[in-house]
Amino acid sequence: KEGSLHRIFVISPTFNSNKKLMKSLDIDSEDVYEPDDGANVINDIIQKAEQERDIYLKYHEDLKKWNLLMDKLNNRNIFIDDIDPDLLLEFLTSDGFEKPVHKYNGERPRLAVFVDDCQSTNLFRTPKFLNFITRHRHIADFETGGALGISCFIAIQNFKSQFGGCPR
Repeated sequence: KEGSLHRIFVISPTFNSNKKLMKSLDIDSEDVYEPDDGANVINDIIQKAEQERDIYLKYHEDLKKWNLLMDKLNNRNIFIDDIDPDLLLEFLTSDGFEKPVHKYNGERPRLAVFVDDCQSTNLFRTPKFLNFITRHRHIADFETGGALGISCFIAIQNFKSQFGGCPR
């Protein structure tokens, strides 16, 4: 469903021939990979997922600070001199105070990997990929427990091949 995922990573040697089909998914060209360099592709996707997690966590930390600042500024019993200057400066711009923004409006990022036409490529024979598929729900874990996770979609023509078939 269009809009149900925030970011989609694509691993496919045939992405360019499917551009019209993919257009509505708004996939960033930086998130499209060739399958030949399997381990590096997976490492890059994991790193980007962890960046999404870090941005999400920082936004919520900033939002708590913002709410604290607004509470203090709106409290008639607190003078501006009594507010931590670092807190004031953190959100101060030339236009006044600006509330933190998040590219997904504060929603937990929903990520996916779409693997298409990669059967018999190095990707399917890369242990890093096989491990990624096994633990995809645990990618970009939180210190407090849980993880962002990445949904995986693998489009293949058949389950078996002489080389690099679909991982069990």
